[in-house]
Amino acid sequence: MRSIKTLPVPKGDFITGNLKQFKGTNQHQVLENWVKECGDVYKVRFLTKHVIVSANNTINKEILKQRPEKFRRYGKMDEILSEMDISGVFNAEGNTWRRQRLVTSEALNLKNIKSYYPTISKITERLLNKWIQAEANQTIIDVQKDMMRYT
Repeated sequence: MRSIKTLPVPKGDFITGNLKQFKGTNQHQVLENWVKECGDVYKVRFLTKHVIVSANNTINKEILKQRPEKFRRYGKMDEILSEMDISGVFNAEGNTWRRQRLVTSEALNLKNIKSYYPTISKITERLLNKWIQAEANQTIIDVQKDMMRYT
């Protein structure tokens, strides 16, 4: 057991903490680099807000089991996703979270993923070929529409 105070923190700015590093479109890569720098559990600072990050699968499973009673998502997450008109498992809390978690965890069960992987692979290849053909023909495509259909 470690206390939050002893968790490593990636190098950052004295005033803004890690905020400047986390802006942009490569946030997943920033998080991955911080795992290399700090280990699989660390904290980051965005101005005055401290956030604990875990890349430890065992810890993450335990956190998900104890949601929403003992762990909650970052409050701004729902605000951001709702603003984008997204309502689902990524911003659900309380009873909504419990219902959606059951469905999601069953859908993401390894046995189930293996059963529909060939279909996902075929659909992905079809979408990729459509985009390659559109590029070759210099045709404008509606990527958002394609991605919505794909998901």
